[in-house]
Amino acid sequence: MLMGEHAVLYGAAAIVCAIDRRIAVILTPRADNRICIMSERLGQYQTSIDAIELKDPFRFVLAAISQFETELSVGFDLIIQSQFSDKLGLGSSAAVAVAVVTVLLVWLKKQKDQNRIYKLALDAVRHVQKLGSGADVAASVFGGINLYRTDPFQLQKIDAALPLHLIYVGYKTPTVEVVKRVKKTAESDAIYEKIGDIVQKGRMALQQKNIDAFAKLCSMHQALQAELGVSDAHIDALLTEALALPGLLGAKISGSGLGDCILVLGDLPKNYFPHNAKQRQAGVQQLDVKISASGVFNEAS
Repeated sequence: MLMGEHAVLYGAAAIVCAIDRRIAVILTPRADNRICIMSERLGQYQTSIDAIELKDPFRFVLAAISQFETELSVGFDLIIQSQFSDKLGLGSSAAVAVAVVTVLLVWLKKQKDQNRIYKLALDAVRHVQKLGSGADVAASVFGGINLYRTDPFQLQKIDAALPLHLIYVGYKTPTVEVVKRVKKTAESDAIYEKIGDIVQKGRMALQQKNIDAFAKLCSMHQALQAELGVSDAHIDALLTEALALPGLLGAKISGSGLGDCILVLGDLPKNYFPHNAKQRQAGVQQLDVKISASGVFNEAS
C-alpha cells in the first residue's frame, strides 16, 4: 500500500503497487481424493476433497481451494514456494490466494483472465478475514502501480517509478484487529475524506513524475495515520530517524499499521537498518525492493 490505508474500506481510492517478491505454487494431480499442502516455511497439511476446513497456517490456501470443491474429481499435491516471510506484512495472504486460484484455473482448464482471478482471490481472502479492501489482491494480480477502489471496482494503471524502500518494524498486528481498533476510535468520516484527497493528489503527482511532491504527500498521509491511532512510539522513532537521513524524501506506514512495514522514499543507504543493538533485538529489517510491473498472469504465459 502506497496510500489510502483504512479509507479504502469506506469507499475511497488507494494507490497500491506490486514489489519484486514472489510466491509460487506447484500443483501435481493425485490418483486419490487427498489434498496435500507443503511449504518450507509453514510445514505440511493434509485433508480430503470432501473435508476441507479453514485451518492455520493454511487458511487462505484452503479458502482458495474450497471455491473449486465441487469441480475437483481427484486430489493434488500443492507445493508453496515463497521468496519472503509471511511475518513481514507484505500481503502474503493475498498473494498465496491469488497463486492458488490461478493454478487451479489452469489445471481445471477454466477461463483465467486477471479479472476472474481477482474476484475469486478476493472472495477467498474475505471468506477468511470477513473484511478487506482487496488492495493487496489487486496488486498481486495486476502488478505495477495502480489507483484502486474496491466498490465500485476501479483500477487505473499509473506509469511511474519510485525510489522505494521498506523497513519491517519487527512485529505485526493482524489487519482485522487493527481495523476494529480504528473503527472504534475514528470519530467521523472527515479523516477518511482527507486521506482520499491525499490519494488523488498523490495520483496526480505520480502521473506528473513529481516524486518530491508524492513523498511530501506520504508524510502528510502519515500524520493522518497517526491520528487514526495506528502508529506507536517504536514506529514513530523509526520514521523520525529515517527522515533525518540526507536524501530521504518522505515516509509513512504501509498497510494497516501497529506493525508491519514503513515505506520510505528516497536514497536510503543499503543495510542502514538495523544499525544498533536495540533495533536488531526488536527484529527491524531493511527491505530494498523494486516495483514489479508484472502481475500473476498474462495471455502470453
